[in-house]
Amino acid sequence: MHLQLEAFKHSKDSEGFRDLATPLHFACYNGHTTIVELLLQKDVDLQVAVQSKSLNTALHFASMEGHPDVVKLLLEKGADPHVQNKDLHTPLDLACIKGHNEIVAMLSLLLQYLFPQTPFS
Repeated sequence: MHLQLEAFKHSKDSEGFRDLATPLHFACYNGHTTIVELLLQKDVDLQVAVQSKSLNTALHFASMEGHPDVVKLLLEKGADPHVQNKDLHTPLDLACIKGHNEIVAMLSLLLQYLFPQTPFS
């Protein structure tokens, strides 16, 4: 784990990683489920809510990069699927744009469960 955090410190300013604000973002972007689990053992509420410069959350990164196991874990830990980034995209939007159908199905089902349609909506 220590080596992973050191790698993050040195790579976060590298091309392609400039928007990753935290080690959790880095782990979610790269689909490192075990590292995500370890990081979420510390202050889960803060971890899943932190936004990058582009206002992406860990859930945005996992969704856009196509890591369904990480998405599931983040949702179980309370990640908010409604958060919009600076381009007004939610994690569901990014999964749709990138064609990650398993994640699209997962997020769509969750949103339907949380906010079912009624005859009045």
